[in-house]
Amino acid sequence: MKKIIVGLLVGFLIVSQVQALGWRGRRGEGFDKGKMIEKMCDKLDLTAEQKEKFTAQSKKMREEMKKHHEEVKKHMDRVRQELEKDSPDRGKIHQEITKVEAVNTKIHLRRIDSLLDLKKMLTPTQREKFKRMGEKREHKMKKSEKKGRK
Repeated sequence: MKKIIVGLLVGFLIVSQVQALGWRGRRGEGFDKGKMIEKMCDKLDLTAEQKEKFTAQSKKMREEMKKHHEEVKKHMDRVRQELEKDSPDRGKIHQEITKVEAVNTKIHLRRIDSLLDLKKMLTPTQREKFKRMGEKREHKMKKSEKKGRK
């Protein structure tokens, strides 16, 4: 019974963190970030210089995000280990969750910085295309969320 409760608590914490990090799980098994970046470059009609900057920025961001996700996992593992004890230390659990939230804040700020850097390198026409792409993506996400609620 104890293991079931611990499993449910850890599952809940992981799901909440996954959502906080923006992982949606709708990408499918064959998702390729390189192809996504290539498509985006094509749709925005980026110059060779813009494409090079954007690709380098995306690669750097992926590397940073990987480190952040590993850090979140480390803290969530500590939470799980503490919850599995007969007498878990509430203070330690709260500390680890606070650390997770600090990493989540770093992730969100880095994503915003990346978006602002991208917008800065675009021409006004490209920014308008980018805006329309974002609106289309939001519409698709809302549509798929409605399907998921049924």
